[in-house]
Amino acid sequence: YDLSTDEWTTLTSAPGSSGNNGGAAYINGNVYVNYTSGGSISVYNIAADEWSTLPSSPSFGTGNMTSEGDFLYIIDGYDFQRLEVSTGIWTTLSSPIDYFDDWGGISIYNGYLYGHSGNGSSTFQRYDLSEDSWEVLPSLPSGAVLGAAIDNINGVYYTYGNYGGNNLYAFDIENNTWSVT
Repeated sequence: YDLSTDEWTTLTSAPGSSGNNGGAAYINGNVYVNYTSGGSISVYNIAADEWSTLPSSPSFGTGNMTSEGDFLYIIDGYDFQRLEVSTGIWTTLSSPIDYFDDWGGISIYNGYLYGHSGNGSSTFQRYDLSEDSWEVLPSLPSGAVLGAAIDNINGVYYTYGNYGGNNLYAFDIENNTWSVT
């Protein structure tokens, strides 16, 4: 959508179908996409309006993905991987303490990856990027579903749920507390 002209432009269609859900992360002008239905990770180059597929991607079926710098992070169950985009090298990282369902959410803030297990679960944990270690954090007030975002200015992790619900959950990272808005 172009704000200046108030017009939509049709872009190249993604290869494959999400079926239901998926995750996406932005790195250096590219959007990396993975669907809960499984398969390869697709990459959309914004400037070229072209899609490609990562040649060596694990076959994850999860929406739990995020990025920081040149790294793409993806979690499926207890399998936690990091891709260094510039080299194409995948690294297996320490397994999370609690299982990540395909419909959870992860996001990075100040050297930590925060994540909720998803699919109606209330478990919440964080991963220390420099120490390759996990810790359990206070549980969500109720179950959450696919998706997460971080407010980098105020240090708040957001997610929503439960199925059929309309709760927006906010985790204040500094105070280590949840609220429902």
